[in-house]
Amino acid sequence: ATLWTSPITVTTAVQFFETLGSNHPSRLRKLHELAGSAVFVDEAHAAIPSWLWPQAWLWLKELSEKWRCHFVFASGSLARFWELEKFLERRERIPDLVTPRLREAASEAERRRIVYLHNSQPLDRNELLRFILSRQGPRLVILNTVQSAAVVAHDLNAAGHSVLHLSTALTPSDRERIVTMVQGRLQTEADGDWTLVATSCVEAGMDFSFRTAFRESCSTASLIQTGGRVNRHGEMDAAEVWDLRVLDPLLTHNPAFETSGNVLERLTAEKRIEHASATECVTEAMRRELMSDYTTKTAVIKERERKLDYPEVDKLCRVIEADTRIVVVDKEVIAALEDGTGVSPQQLVRGSVQLYPHRVERLALELVRGHEELYKWTGCYDPELLGYMAELVPSLYQDT
Repeated sequence: ATLWTSPITVTTAVQFFETLGSNHPSRLRKLHELAGSAVFVDEAHAAIPSWLWPQAWLWLKELSEKWRCHFVFASGSLARFWELEKFLERRERIPDLVTPRLREAASEAERRRIVYLHNSQPLDRNELLRFILSRQGPRLVILNTVQSAAVVAHDLNAAGHSVLHLSTALTPSDRERIVTMVQGRLQTEADGDWTLVATSCVEAGMDFSFRTAFRESCSTASLIQTGGRVNRHGEMDAAEVWDLRVLDPLLTHNPAFETSGNVLERLTAEKRIEHASATECVTEAMRRELMSDYTTKTAVIKERERKLDYPEVDKLCRVIEADTRIVVVDKEVIAALEDGTGVSPQQLVRGSVQLYPHRVERLALELVRGHEELYKWTGCYDPELLGYMAELVPSLYQDT
């Protein structure tokens, strides 16, 4: 998997696209394995930020035309960006895997399955909780930051409501267990009055089917993907998916969604979310997002590539720009690392979380003995609900 030498390799979009943009031999040595390959890009709508696609598309075209590669783009909300004017030097035509008749039938079924609703009034925590609980469960709430999700989950739990929480505040091992719990509860028809509060980690790849969903305004594609976690099998008509905004000192703002959130708001005002197909909505959203970011991001990348400034291209084409530190939560893994027994990479990842440097510094976390790149968690950790946010949430309330 590391060198892409297997007949079938499963990797992340981050690894794939950052490899294409890299100038480091250690990453580029795997590229020669791509010649003649078929590459299936799943959840292509969220594979990379919109502003990276113009340059990435040129790389994919070269792989297709000169390396004999074949590409399939798959998504429930796929933006047909290759047809956008000004996006590419020339518009492309890509064959569809489904017929127009089947696509229209699917779009009609979507319009019956869910309805997208918009709450334009920003909500504080109390208003948000009342609004969530006023709708029929089971309910899914997706917020834009780990802190916001943890705070809302904490508030619901403190008020005596049944709630589960799913975000990167929990280790992958604990997230897997909670996913199993969610699936079990969703299969119990009588167990409907409860809420899952999560971050975007539940938007794709999860076979969840809630009665109602609430999505903090993020992007058009995210809202439509949230619709895929509601009334998933069409058992009922017109299940609700709410787009909403929050305004509260404890519910933090994610600046990465500024442009896409503004575009979503305009599309909603124009009734496009309500009447257009998912493909039409996300394609138009991508066009507007690109036009907003083109001069500051997209054009700069293409200019650096044209001038063969590959070190700068490598810096600009990072899919994930977050600078985080690995913090080991599992005490058995910490002990094995410190006594020299050693653990597998899988054990390390499953028992760890990732924190931003400012939080590592604020919590005064210690390094794992003998491992300068790893920190160990010494505070309160709640594997059943809040994860490492169990240590941070109480102080948030004190600060306000």
